[in-house]
Amino acid sequence: MLGGCNPFMQHYSGTTYPSVRAPQVVETAPSESTLIGSSNFTTSETCTINQALDAASKVGAQYLVYTEENLGEHRSWEQTTLMTRSGAAGGTMPVNLSVPVTRQWYEYRADFYRQLKEANSATASEKKPR
Repeated sequence: MLGGCNPFMQHYSGTTYPSVRAPQVVETAPSESTLIGSSNFTTSETCTINQALDAASKVGAQYLVYTEENLGEHRSWEQTTLMTRSGAAGGTMPVNLSVPVTRQWYEYRADFYRQLKEANSATASEKKPR
């Protein structure tokens, strides 16, 4: 990934609201909150909960439910090019090689919630004195 890019923002799907200063990480979103979006992806890059909190702030989420799972190692072959000397004249030529690569893979999930109505707000008729 490019430096400075937030993968939680790159994979965000949902609605955006005015930003929030300090979203809270919770195991379960409060019942009065509504899911406004999510970000789910698998990568060999290491991500942090701070990146998820930054995304929560930017999309206007007051609550963040965050999970990450280590999916283990994955071995594969990647192509690389090396320059080698060739001939008596000392020239160089490219040689393509397959090299084994082992990467750790992770699955990230961030669900973003916002309280869209005041939890204890009463309707106008409920507020009128009797």
